[in-house]
Amino acid sequence: MKTVVLALVLINLVCNNAFIQSDLTVQIDSGKIKGNITPINSNQSCFTFLGIPYAQPPVRNFRFYRPVQPTKWTGIRQATTTPKLCYHSIADSSTSTKSEDCLYLNIYVPANQSSNNPLPVLVWLHGDSPSSMNTELFNGQAFAVTGKLIVVTFDFRQGVLGYLTGTDTMGRSIITPNLGILDQVMALQWIQKNIANFGGNPRRVTLAGTSTGAFSIGLQFLNSTQQHGLYQRIALVSGSPLMPRMYYSNLNATNKSMQQFLKKSHCSVQTTAKSILSCLRNLPIANILSVQSSLTPSTYDNMFKAVIDGNIIQTDPVVALNNNQFNRQVQVMASVANPVSGSSSGIQRQQFITQLDWLFSYTNLVARSAIENRYTDWNNESSPVTNQQQLSYLYSDYIVTAPLVSTLKKFAAQGISSNPVSNNPVVWPKYNSNTGNYLKVALAPQVYSSPRANYVAFWNQFWPQLTKQPKWRLIIAQFYLQFSA
Repeated sequence: MKTVVLALVLINLVCNNAFIQSDLTVQIDSGKIKGNITPINSNQSCFTFLGIPYAQPPVRNFRFYRPVQPTKWTGIRQATTTPKLCYHSIADSSTSTKSEDCLYLNIYVPANQSSNNPLPVLVWLHGDSPSSMNTELFNGQAFAVTGKLIVVTFDFRQGVLGYLTGTDTMGRSIITPNLGILDQVMALQWIQKNIANFGGNPRRVTLAGTSTGAFSIGLQFLNSTQQHGLYQRIALVSGSPLMPRMYYSNLNATNKSMQQFLKKSHCSVQTTAKSILSCLRNLPIANILSVQSSLTPSTYDNMFKAVIDGNIIQTDPVVALNNNQFNRQVQVMASVANPVSGSSSGIQRQQFITQLDWLFSYTNLVARSAIENRYTDWNNESSPVTNQQQLSYLYSDYIVTAPLVSTLKKFAAQGISSNPVSNNPVVWPKYNSNTGNYLKVALAPQVYSSPRANYVAFWNQFWPQLTKQPKWRLIIAQFYLQFSA
């Protein structure tokens, strides 16, 4: 009897939806798809449409090729199975859930929407990490129902498959640069063309992402000439377009990574672009992942990343921000979480030093010593827990907080005042570069100013000067450090 009652409730919810047919089918550009309905609680349910192709599978001759519009189909395509994910740019043991055939969207729609009220749309870009809220981990059902919006997640090529490129002897790119970003643009174009068929409002799209996903959003936002109208708001979560060591400044800078990859893959470097592509497209995927893993120890030491190519990414983000080169019609929100300290047992002092040496191996001794001094709690220098906490803050400040604050200062004129926590009477002031007001989201939200101001000043003001010191000053400083040690 309970089953019958539940079935009646679900049928009623389906019939109340003016966009989705009672048999859970939706007409999109490529053909008809059929989804599922999932009960969230006793009176709320969610339509789910999984594994919708927004491009043709990037395999065989489409490997290392720009995304191609999906093939149309006849009949009804089942959209009820979670698609496989794209391979990450760093080593990941869970390859059984991944595939090159991965350019798919998942759409989550509240079941009780009205035809007179198209819903806002949240598009989620995951970060480049097995644990960064990727499309497998980010299930938008509850979020869609409680937020009364449509949630869209999708995957895109990363690492070698998404960003390997280089130039030939004529300075021409062998592989189209920034394939991963081109995937993202095609997915956003698909959403604009089709989301109204699910009851979404294509003029109320928020593009949100975390970590490297936020970096990618910011990079595209500052180069939006080809993306006008694809979104109206962006939300940068623990990331920004100024994250360090995340992109190449020009195509020539990609040649070293291309040559190293070709050499390790046993593809000849001294040949034509056509021959190189043929070799790469015939490599087993296991070989590609193995070579990638050997060349990419971590996300923030990644050889295969975006490049300022003069096309999809036309301008360096630093230059674009300094020139106020961004779409002022797009609203910007940003957030950063407190860093996770890792192991509860902490790390020994020597591990702390080793991590600094690895992360800042490209800097001079004086610069590295300044970081060590700034992030050492001299009252607890030998405390493993304190060393772990300080290292976590160092990563967060250097990679996320300081670049994000610098970005927001440029966006300050676009700040808006609002009350994002509707059940709490906290007014979130408009952000400006003087006060740096921000809202701490907690059980009792509160407004503060200038997050981690002293550390942000270290990275945004002191660090650039420190790393540009004349060589003679560095020699004197190094002598002093060695003499006083």
